[in-house]
Amino acid sequence: MGRLADSSNTETMNLGTSSLMNIASSGDFTIVIWVNTSDTVGAVVSFRNAVGTPNPIIDLMIGYNGISLNNGRPEAIWRGDSGTYQSLVAGSTKNDSVWHAWAYTKTGGATTQLWIDSTSEATATSTLT
Repeated sequence: MGRLADSSNTETMNLGTSSLMNIASSGDFTIVIWVNTSDTVGAVVSFRNAVGTPNPIIDLMIGYNGISLNNGRPEAIWRGDSGTYQSLVAGSTKNDSVWHAWAYTKTGGATTQLWIDSTSEATATSTLT
């Protein structure tokens, strides 16, 4: 997997504290990325609020969701302000060194889906806040 680096070469990008990145618990969003990897486990994209506890996150991962190991399978994790979280795991592995389009969506305020190459791989409904 290639890495994103800022000018300090920390392999992170600081999005700052602007409220433009705030996603209301009732709001909709879509995150779309292209992934080409042979890695079994690792972070692909991670959005985190480093202030406060328990730190809200949206993570797109390969093979590990922080609790269970799912080698080579795409995963999406969303943790809200309350600390509760939801994890979606794709049904198939995608660490085959081929480009894949990943999309993570939240619609209707509660339904999340993980799409891989235009196919819905996982869906859940949640009341995260």
